[in-house]
Amino acid sequence: LNAYMMFDGAPGQERFNLARERFLGIKTLQGVAQLKRQLLEALSHAGIAPHGLRASAVESMGRRDGTDGVRAALGQRYQAPQELLCSLISAALFPQVAYLHAPMTKKGPCASELVRLHIREPTGESSEPQVACLHPSSVNSSVGGGGWYS
Repeated sequence: LNAYMMFDGAPGQERFNLARERFLGIKTLQGVAQLKRQLLEALSHAGIAPHGLRASAVESMGRRDGTDGVRAALGQRYQAPQELLCSLISAALFPQVAYLHAPMTKKGPCASELVRLHIREPTGESSEPQVACLHPSSVNSSVGGGGWYS
């Protein structure tokens, strides 16, 4: 995030130099900017961000001030709800914060019904994982324990 923020705040040719010095892919950083604009448009359409924002309009705002345009489109006063930010970060980090737990049995592999999804404890106070449940609308909700791949 810090690398992207530095890249986004750098003017003109300095962006390319910054990326080269830090071994960052310029196309990847430009892709992050495009993804941010598309996400902002989707959030606007859903009513979470200010209404009527389009990715192309946000991009043109960004060209004027030399950034990706997202902060300019939102204005510095706009604060996203904390719950929304936590949900987006959790969804993006799903593979890194969740894992499958299959208890050991004396007879070998456990039954698929015993396979559980564990997540790291959200506050970080405990090293013990928590059992998690998938939302019914998740694409993974219909997958049984035997269908999960690690």
